Amino acid sequence: MTSNLYPHLLSPGRIGTLELKNRIAVTAMGMSLSEDDGTVGERLIAYHEEQAKGGAALIISGVAGVAWPVGCVSVGQTAISDDRFIPGLRRLTDRVHAQGGKIAAQLHHGGFVAAYSHARWGHPLWGPAVPPAPKGNFTDYFLMEELAGLAGMQPPELKILEQADIDLAVSQFALGHPLGMSGARLVTTLVHQLERTGGKRGLATLCVGVGMGLALAVERV
Repeated sequence: MTSNLYPHLLSPGRIGTLELKNRIAVTAMGMSLSEDDGTVGERLIAYHEEQAKGGAALIISGVAGVAWPVGCVSVGQTAISDDRFIPGLRRLTDRVHAQGGKIAAQLHHGGFVAAYSHARWGHPLWGPAVPPAPKGNFTDYFLMEELAGLAGMQPPELKILEQADIDLAVSQFALGHPLGMSGARLVTTLVHQLERTGGKRGLATLCVGVGMGLALAVERV
C-alpha cells in the first residue's frame, strides 16, 4: 500500500543548480567516525555510502572542523582545515556520487564547547565574550562516578576574540568548502533561489553542536 501523505518525497528536487533524485536528506550529525588525525577514512566513507545506497539524495556530513584541531569537540571529528585532508574528502565524495547521492559538509567550530580540543591539545576556547556564570548547582547534572573523573582537571583558558581573531575565523569558514561539499553554500543558494524565482518559503537543515540537529525555515518577505 502506497501512502499519499508525502506525495513529493520521492520526486526529483533542485537546490539552485544542484539536482537531487528525491527529497530525502540526511541531516548533519557528529558521528566521530573519522581518523584520529582528522582525515576521512574507510569508516566514515562506508557509513555515508550506505546512506546513499539506501536512497538518500542529499547527505550532509557533520562537524567538519574549519580550524581543526582548534575548536575540535570530539574524538574522530572530521577536519577540513588544510589541503592535506582533501584526498579523504574526495574519496568520500566519489563513493557517495557512485551511489547516485550528493554530499555536503557542515562547517564547524566548537567555540566555548570545544572541551576536547582543550583537554587533548591545551587549546584555549574561542568566543566573543566571557559567558555569565551558570545558575544552579553544577554537580546536579552529573553522577558521582562522573564527578570523580573530573578530579584534577584544569579549567580551560578562554580566548576572547579580537578583530584579527574574528577575521581569521571568517576566513576559515570561507575556505572550508573544497570539492563542492559546503553546507553553507547550500543555504546561500536557497536564499538566492527564493529571490530568483519569487518563492515564498524554503527549508535548510542545521546543526546546533555535537550531533544535535534542527531545520531552518526561510520565508521571503
